Amino acid sequence: MKTKTELHTHLLGMLSFPNLMRFLDKYGVKIPINRKGEVDYENDDVIYYAPLELINNKKIQRQFTIPHGEQVPYSSMVTYYSNRGNVISSVISKICKDKKIDIKDLDGKNEVAIEVYSKYLAMSLEELASQGVEYVEVSFSNYNVIKGLISKLPKSVTDKIKCNFLLSTDRGRSKKNFNQSAKNLEELMSKGLCVGFDIMGEETPMSGSDIDPHSPTSMAKKLDSIVEVLHKSEHSTLRIHSGESRDSENNTLHMLKAIKYIANKKGITIPPPSIRVGHGVHFVKDKEYIKLLKELSCVVEINASSNYALSNVDSYSEIPYKYYIDNDIPIVLSTDGHGLYDTTVKKELEIAKSILGLEGIFSIIDTDRNMIKKR
Repeated sequence: MKTKTELHTHLLGMLSFPNLMRFLDKYGVKIPINRKGEVDYENDDVIYYAPLELINNKKIQRQFTIPHGEQVPYSSMVTYYSNRGNVISSVISKICKDKKIDIKDLDGKNEVAIEVYSKYLAMSLEELASQGVEYVEVSFSNYNVIKGLISKLPKSVTDKIKCNFLLSTDRGRSKKNFNQSAKNLEELMSKGLCVGFDIMGEETPMSGSDIDPHSPTSMAKKLDSIVEVLHKSEHSTLRIHSGESRDSENNTLHMLKAIKYIANKKGITIPPPSIRVGHGVHFVKDKEYIKLLKELSCVVEINASSNYALSNVDSYSEIPYKYYIDNDIPIVLSTDGHGLYDTTVKKELEIAKSILGLEGIFSIIDTDRNMIKKR
């Protein structure tokens, strides 16, 4: 059976390590490795290696990809994304230097950055298409890059797989930043370049000021303008990254309460937007949580491999597939970044099958979206 969609992935986490090295090789960049054998863009005492020299180096590979079945500390995620971001930035810098382009920043306003990211995305999409994926939603924070990316994808790629974006931001940013994101989101959606918004950030327990809707720094205040923009579109998505780390079991509930508060205040019914919970592994099992998931017609995105790889669970058996299904909450299987977590949507389906059996009351009812729901 084909697994046709990938609804939870991040641009920098998409490309597999071998193809990432091949991508870098095309541009003639070299990778700085320090005396400890670590990728190091901070210090001068390094040796530069051609990417193809490293393509079979397991130690270097482990700095860009977590081999499937292995685990690292949750805090390591920052390093993985930093390494991937740094090598892409090094390509942009080299091209600008070679072409004598004055590059004042790498935030995507530069046409070279858009060109590089578009080629990186095209190679990533080719990988997904080869796995049978026909539709993907990619989370990325750079508004300027998203504006230029889709139009630069070659037809040879777009004929195989459809790609949409979720504009993302960190939950820790200010209300002013969220308001600017809402303006950017509205522009992207009006041009058909974006289908929703993704709230990210390395997850820590929400504070009292985050939770209190009357606090000037509350999530309800921050999300207000985002919900307003998304509600205008019948087909839009608001994804909340929550319940990922072990000490954040109340975060999803608090985020759903904030969304419900906004809906009540505005006198609107949600969806739209469709609410998706990214991860949702750790939570307090109570009626209020399930009630809000149902009221807001939420879908929970299960990323089993990434949660195991980042030590958020000790075993796949801890992934709460059955709890959600028993409570009539649909779940969708995704990778969180197939290149970073050395997985595929097919592997995610096999993990779910190994835990659930997918027999009796369990059935995949929507193969187009890899969705599992109670029969």
